[in-house]
Amino acid sequence: MLKLWTTTKNITAIVATHEREKALDNMVSSFRDFFPDLKIIVVDSSSTPHKRDDVNHVFVDPESGISTQRNTALDLVTTELFLLLDDDFVCTEKTCLSLLIEWVSWWIYDVLWWAVNNIWREEYEFHWDYQILENVLYHFIDPVKESFKYDTIFNFFVAKTSLIKNAWGRDSQLKYAKEHDDFFLNLKRNETIVWYNKSVAVDHYSYKTYHWGAKSEHCVKHWLSKRNIKNKVEIRLIDKNDIKYISFHCFMEKINIIPEVILEEIKKNYWNYPIKITHA
Repeated sequence: MLKLWTTTKNITAIVATHEREKALDNMVSSFRDFFPDLKIIVVDSSSTPHKRDDVNHVFVDPESGISTQRNTALDLVTTELFLLLDDDFVCTEKTCLSLLIEWVSWWIYDVLWWAVNNIWREEYEFHWDYQILENVLYHFIDPVKESFKYDTIFNFFVAKTSLIKNAWGRDSQLKYAKEHDDFFLNLKRNETIVWYNKSVAVDHYSYKTYHWGAKSEHCVKHWLSKRNIKNKVEIRLIDKNDIKYISFHCFMEKINIIPEVILEEIKKNYWNYPIKITHA
C-alpha cells in the first residue's frame, strides 16, 4: 500500500452524505488506503443509514439539508486544518495531501483547492469568479489568469479551521441548493485567499443522486432574495468547431447593453473574442 502522507494529525476530512452508501464506502476506502490515520467525520442524513466504525459517523434528520450537515461536521473538527470532500470522490496517487497541508499551514493561502477529475466526462472541474453589479450576479467561468486566485472552487479543498469556523455561516435554509455559492461569496466578502493548485487531483465518479426538485427551487428563491439578486449572467469562452466566442448567457432578463466595467472584465479574462448574448 502506498502512503502519500504519513502525518495527518493536524487535519480532519469532513463529508456530508445522503442515500449514497456505495459512493461513501468507495470514498472512505480509497482515503484509508493512502491515509490510514486520517480523521474522517461523516454527517449522514440518509433515512436508513448503516453505522460505520472506520469514521466518526454522525446521523442527522433526513430533512436537515447540506448546510446543516457541513456546519455540524465543522463544529466537530478540532484540528488546525480540515479537508472538505464530497461523498463521490476517490483518492488516487495524484491526491498528494502533503502539498496542500504544507501550503495552507505555512503559506498565505486560507483555502487551497485541487483539481477534480470527472471520470465519466473525461474532464476536470474548474473554477470561477463573481461580480455583483446593480443587482446582477455576473458569473465568470474559467477566467484566464496569470495567478490561480479565484472566488469560488469546488467541494474539494483544504482550509484553516479557525478562519472558516468564524466565516462559515452556511445558511441552514439553503438545504438543497445555493449553499456553495453563498459560502464562497461570504469568503469573498471577508477577503479570504482562495487558491487553486492543479498539480493535485482527485477522481470524481458518477452515482445516482437524489434530486430535490421543488425544494431546490425554494432554496434558489430564498438565496436570490437574500442577496438581492434580480438577474444572473454566466460568462464563458466557447471553443466549438474551431470557432471561439464569449457566451454571455442571461438567466432571467436579457441584457442588451453590457456595463462597461463588466466588458473590461470580459476582455481581461477571455481576450478579445466576439460576444454572443443569449437568454434562457
